[in-house]
Amino acid sequence: MNVEAEKYLRKAILYHSTNAQYHHDLMDLIASDGEARKEDLKQQKESTIEAHLREMQYFLSLAAKSTEPMSQGMVHWLFFLDTYYKKKIRYIETLQELQYKQMNVNNCQVAKTHAEYALTIAQENPELKMRIYEEVQEIFSNSSYPNMSEEYWQRALREYPNEMPTKYGIHLYEKERYKDAMKVLQEQINRCPHDLMAKIAFAKIIVQWDRFDEAKSLLTQVLKQVPNHPLAVTDMVLLFIKTKEFDKAQTLLSPVLKHYRSLASLPSSFESVSQQCTAEMESIPIPLLCLECYLLGHFGDLQQSNERMLIYADRSLSNWFINYLVAIHFRDNTLIHTARQSNRIFWLDKTEQCFRNALLLIEDRAYFACEFAQFLFDTGNRRETMVFWKTAKDKYPDMPCVQRLHFDA
Repeated sequence: MNVEAEKYLRKAILYHSTNAQYHHDLMDLIASDGEARKEDLKQQKESTIEAHLREMQYFLSLAAKSTEPMSQGMVHWLFFLDTYYKKKIRYIETLQELQYKQMNVNNCQVAKTHAEYALTIAQENPELKMRIYEEVQEIFSNSSYPNMSEEYWQRALREYPNEMPTKYGIHLYEKERYKDAMKVLQEQINRCPHDLMAKIAFAKIIVQWDRFDEAKSLLTQVLKQVPNHPLAVTDMVLLFIKTKEFDKAQTLLSPVLKHYRSLASLPSSFESVSQQCTAEMESIPIPLLCLECYLLGHFGDLQQSNERMLIYADRSLSNWFINYLVAIHFRDNTLIHTARQSNRIFWLDKTEQCFRNALLLIEDRAYFACEFAQFLFDTGNRRETMVFWKTAKDKYPDMPCVQRLHFDA
């Protein structure tokens, strides 16, 4: 133990508490003493990362005005990426912040340099490296340099031929490149029959082409392997709702929710619906709760389902899928059973608001734009019906929902 060196560093930190280098040096010094100072090392690690984060934020604040300090911010980010990955420090968010700032000053090359630094640091950790690839690709695809995104995807596919195709297929789906996505995902399913996410993603796409039986088959395969898989359960229940097989939807969903509630040790009763929603949202996937409300409403309990859905919508404003599930509940259940004109106007507004929120968040994705167009058509808004139908038609004229609405319009 180097007592004098430690005293010096602690005194330096006392006077310069935000200096990351002093914290870093003290951490290395304590680590050199081995297991005997395990707890001291743990405490110093926490202090060190706080200091690095403070310095990084300082350099990033300067970077908003100039690109010069960006490399300094990167130094601190690389430190805790390298040292603290296992503690799940927010390395991805920091990478995004660094890169978005470079995009804001239109400096693609510097952003690319940061991406290469990150990929180099993660060289020995495939899981981390794949995550970084995903984030880098997403950042570039939403910038003025979409070709750069494709370049990184192709690199990732070459480097991780078994793991990355599914992620690439999902990316293509989110960008509405459906035919490319189906090709990639189908090849992945043929190559890796146990890739559950590939099957879920493929099923999600083919539902939009009314290939319901094929989608059910794929989701059934997933649920045989993982009975309570939340994504597969969500998509299968939603598919049963689309095909009006409500009893099957209820039969599938009820035991899954019972399982989640038993794991969460939730009380048997709550003082209010709001308290129930708050408690359950912390331990149960919200889409499953929304689907439970949909089925409650379908089978007659509109008061509770409406109250809960309003809470879910209010607390999930930035989640397009929750907004969509709330919208179809109001459309299919609430409006059908609401006779009084004043109440009907309220629920019409809520339904339209949730549809618009969802579409805004997913940039008018064709299939869902078509659903909203159908809602507008049914409620008498012919002008906007044509606007949203045309949005979908311009993207995918062969999509069945587009063709159905065309004949109605």
